[in-house]
Amino acid sequence: MGVGAVGRVIAIQRFCIHDGPGIRTTVFLKGCPLRCLWCSNPETQRYEKEVMVHYWKCHAECEECISGCPDGALTKDEDGKIAMDGGKCTHCLRCIDLCQQGVFETIGQDMSIEDVIGEVTKDEIFYRTSGGGVTISGGEPLLQGNFLLGLAEALKERGIHVALDTSGYGEWDILRRASRWVDLILYDIKVLDSERHIQLTGVSNDKILHNLQQLVGQNEKPRIVIRFPFVPGVNDDTANVEMLAEIAQEYHLAVEILPYHIYGVNKYKQLGRYYTLPEVPRPGTEVIEVVVEKLKARGISVKVSL
Repeated sequence: MGVGAVGRVIAIQRFCIHDGPGIRTTVFLKGCPLRCLWCSNPETQRYEKEVMVHYWKCHAECEECISGCPDGALTKDEDGKIAMDGGKCTHCLRCIDLCQQGVFETIGQDMSIEDVIGEVTKDEIFYRTSGGGVTISGGEPLLQGNFLLGLAEALKERGIHVALDTSGYGEWDILRRASRWVDLILYDIKVLDSERHIQLTGVSNDKILHNLQQLVGQNEKPRIVIRFPFVPGVNDDTANVEMLAEIAQEYHLAVEILPYHIYGVNKYKQLGRYYTLPEVPRPGTEVIEVVVEKLKARGISVKVSL
């Protein structure tokens, strides 16, 4: 299955230690139906290839990219650096050809399953010695269903541990079939109230919760861990944490807490977009510990990824 299939990949990141057990290589696929206000990887949201501006590399006065942009999307900011209006940019990629300084980068490349396997197996010895493997992430991998299925199968045929990092927002048949080939599913649960989920991510969570229920109900299933992005003042309220605990307890699932950070905020400027989440502080250890204790009190296994 999947031989010759092509997927759109953002990056292949080596020596990851937070995307499953052991030392791992994470394959980030492009495209996601959610628009989480706190998203730290906005470059994964659109499936289309797009331009990212490394504006600090711009030291020339040539302005060829500005005059050569057919969309009028490029200007200079108050510091004299190149700035992009993401709303105007149609990602024709002409600026990449015009600039000799590497200011512009194409985000997203098309790779075959064979290409990806060739890359990830370079680190196979580290998987074997650490109990690690490959994690397929995004974006949302379920959107590239055929590629996901083919890649997962090819990895398992090589005896490599496979993890799937998903929001669960996708077609059940793809998730069901993928579960045959993966050893671990990292399943994101962000907000339990459907209306709030729409406000914070742009979509309802009905499909997400329904898919999780069906996944847990399968006779043969991979290990499933709920991932909870902890965003202070956004989804850390008592009601949401209690509902999260109820689901984890009912389905006998462990929970991994992912504390909010601002490492991806600068990417919005590079993509010519605005980061719309109001200023949110990184949660302190004491605040996170309160949630950890609430979950542990229900007998739930909890891990915090810092």
